[in-house]
Amino acid sequence: MSSRGGISYSQLSHKTVFLLDHTICMSEPDGVPIEIETSAKDKDNKDRSSKNPNAPYMNYLSFIPPISKSLWTSAVENTMNYARIVWDLFSEERLLRFVVNDGQNVVQLNNTWGTETQNTNFVSEGFANVGLPIKPVNSLQLGIQSAVETLSFVTEAQSAAMLQRKSKVSKNL
Repeated sequence: MSSRGGISYSQLSHKTVFLLDHTICMSEPDGVPIEIETSAKDKDNKDRSSKNPNAPYMNYLSFIPPISKSLWTSAVENTMNYARIVWDLFSEERLLRFVVNDGQNVVQLNNTWGTETQNTNFVSEGFANVGLPIKPVNSLQLGIQSAVETLSFVTEAQSAAMLQRKSKVSKNL
């Protein structure tokens, strides 16, 4: 761990901001089909799918066209998995913020660096309230600006580290 003046790098750099695109293009399918397992057994519990393909058993799910998740759903799932892993491993050491941009509006799901918003329940509820992407693309510039501004807010750990450094500097003078 690198250190600068007695303050570890991780004390000053422990924040991550996720900027999620919530425009209409994220409603497109992700192209990964969802596999649905079906039981091809008849009432006698005999497997008709492989032993006797001519059996009078009809798999009704074969009429369902292939389905897949939207890009938005995949992005939210993967972001939440990342967050869950970070929070499980690092607890309060690493802080995450989530910024959702639909091209016209920016929503910050957890609008503070406080530890009370650093949990999957809080963020999942925020994603649920955002809903599906429906707005056409204008620009992601507003979202990028908001994400960068979010990083500039000082956390409690950064405040403490800066005070510690200030006191060390004043003692050396």
